[in-house]
Amino acid sequence: MGAGWSGILIDRYSIHRKEADGAMRPCTITLAELLPYIQLLAWYTDKNGPGRRRKREVNAAGRNMEIHIVTDSQVVATCGMNPESRHAHKEIWTAIDAYRSSGYSITFHHVERSVVDLNILVDEIARQARLSLKGTYERAIAAIRRKYPGIPEGVTIYDFSPDRQ
Repeated sequence: MGAGWSGILIDRYSIHRKEADGAMRPCTITLAELLPYIQLLAWYTDKNGPGRRRKREVNAAGRNMEIHIVTDSQVVATCGMNPESRHAHKEIWTAIDAYRSSGYSITFHHVERSVVDLNILVDEIARQARLSLKGTYERAIAAIRRKYPGIPEGVTIYDFSPDRQ
């Protein structure tokens, strides 16, 4: 089925909120749990992102910018705070660690699922994102058939050549 994810970034300085979501297959649960944080941090800290100026201000005051990640995943919260407990997806965790090494203080907090209203919202958005994957392959084949008549019924990924121009 794949996995969906969603997260909401809240900038308490500007009172700005930003929702991000996505889905992919194949995907592991841990990857889906980490992707919203990486996605939102990348957007927020981008050269045009709202966090860029705030980080300069905080760093000029001699402090690191504080980021708090609230997750319903006990594993993610534990691994986020204790890198030595990471046994899988170490390559993905390096993205979070890169933010830490560039002047962000990141604290993970575990909150049980369905306790916080925003958690209920992002959980449903993630579910809807995952469900949107259903039928993606079939929709792609139907679109190709419309563009290129003659594609036979029942084609699979093995019927498409990686070498054909």
